[in-house]
Amino acid sequence: MRKFLLLSAEVILFTTCSQPLWVKTDTGVVIKLKSKSTETPRQMKLEVVSDEIIHVVASPVNGFSEEKSLCVNWINSSAPVFEVKQVIDSLVLSTTKIKAKVSLATGQVVFCNENNKVILKERKGGGKSFTPVIVEGTNGYSISQIFESPDDEAFYGLGQHQSDEFNYKGLNESLFQYNTKVSVPFVVSNRNYGLLWDNYSLTKFGDQRDYSQMDLFRLFDIKGEEGGLTATYLNSSVTNKIFLQRKESSLDYENLTTVKNFPKEIPLSRSNVVWSGNIEPKETGLFHFKLYYAGYTKLYIDNELIVPERWRTAWNP
Repeated sequence: MRKFLLLSAEVILFTTCSQPLWVKTDTGVVIKLKSKSTETPRQMKLEVVSDEIIHVVASPVNGFSEEKSLCVNWINSSAPVFEVKQVIDSLVLSTTKIKAKVSLATGQVVFCNENNKVILKERKGGGKSFTPVIVEGTNGYSISQIFESPDDEAFYGLGQHQSDEFNYKGLNESLFQYNTKVSVPFVVSNRNYGLLWDNYSLTKFGDQRDYSQMDLFRLFDIKGEEGGLTATYLNSSVTNKIFLQRKESSLDYENLTTVKNFPKEIPLSRSNVVWSGNIEPKETGLFHFKLYYAGYTKLYIDNELIVPERWRTAWNP
C-alpha cells in the first residue's frame, strides 16, 4: 500500500540567493519556493521513509517545526535509495516504487507510481493554504489541504463515528475525540494509497464550513406562509389533542442549552412534535443534512419516509 505522510521535522537554513533553492539531503530534499503568497508554503520538505512511503512537510515560514510526532514512531535507520532531479520548473523525487513531482513555483505535489501513472495529486496551484490565527494569545495557523479526486474514488477510514457512513467520498466529518467518537486522521483509497494527516487540532474532512440551521432556506408553514415550518406539539396518547402549534425557523435541539428552546409549558415526556411545511433553497446544488436529537425521530420528504424511526442520542446525528 502506498502511503504519504505529513509530519514535523528539524530546521533547515538557506543561504540568500535570488534563485529558488533545493537541497538534497540524506533522506530526501528541502525546497525553498518562489511564491510569497500566503496561499502557498515558504518551504517544503520531502523525506523518503520507504520505497512506497514519502513524508511531506510544508511550512508557511522559513524553517520547520521541531515538535516530534505524537502518532508516528519513525526511526529511519537506513534510507532507501532515491533520486532527485529538476525538470524545468519542477522537482522529481523518485524511489523504485513511487515518484513525487513538486512544482517549484506553487509547491503542488503529484504522486505517481513507477510507471508515471498518477496516484494522487494536489489541487492545481498547490492545494495548501495557511491562515494566521491567534488562540488564547498564541500565534498559529489554520491550515487547509486539498487534493483532486475522480468521481469513482472511495475513501475509507477516519476512525469510529456515529453517522452510519462507510465510504466518505463526498461526505463531511469532523475529527475530534469525545464520547463514543474516535477520530483517526487516516484514509485509505480504492486507488491503492493511504494518506495520514499528522495533525492533532480539530480537523474537518470534506466541506470545512459549519452546518447552518434550517433558516438557511426559505421556509414555509403548512398554510404556505413564509418564515418557518409549522411545529405541532401533540399528545402522544391522544393523537388528536394538540398542546401547541407555532411557526419555527430552527430545529436546534442538540444539547442542554438548545433543548431549552422547546416550549416550557408542553409536557414533552408524553408528546410528539411534528414539523411540516416546505423548504426552498436560495441556490441550486447538493445539500447535506444532519439531525441531532435525543429521542425517536422519523424524517419524510415529499411524504416519503427517508429516515425510519430510530433511537438517537443527542451526539449521534
